[in-house]
Amino acid sequence: MKVSLGKRLRNTLQAGVTVCALTAVSFSMTAPQASAHGDPDGQYVARTRPGSLELVSSIKVPDSVVNKAVAAARAAYAASLAPYAKVSLDEAKTAAMKQLPGATLHDIGLQAMRQNLVYIAMMEKDQMRHLVVIDAGTGKVLATRELPTHHPNMRRALSW
Repeated sequence: MKVSLGKRLRNTLQAGVTVCALTAVSFSMTAPQASAHGDPDGQYVARTRPGSLELVSSIKVPDSVVNKAVAAARAAYAASLAPYAKVSLDEAKTAAMKQLPGATLHDIGLQAMRQNLVYIAMMEKDQMRHLVVIDAGTGKVLATRELPTHHPNMRRALSW
């Protein structure tokens, strides 16, 4: 099965293969035959889309460890941006709640979007998920978007 790759991805993978060959670390990339989370032998198989690559490495990291690392990285990221924000996290929460009265705020965090410092709030109202973007300098709501939840991958990604 021939897999078509974009030029950037192809160059990145080629560089990765070169680095792995130089350091005597091996990994395999194969075209997936089926999507699965695991097999009876206990080997982890990443969920893939048809036509995408499946990577199988020699080391598997438990989800709990990955989640802890992501949380630590997210906290460090927000802490490095915090000195630039003129609006506090509490003020951003208030702005988000005013934008969608009666909604439940599930998550809010400081982010740099295209070099613009903003708070991103993930909210739920009437069984619909919403993303609210708040300016970290003025507290003004810059955007509100309803997030599509009809696709199974989106439902999984947005589950809280």
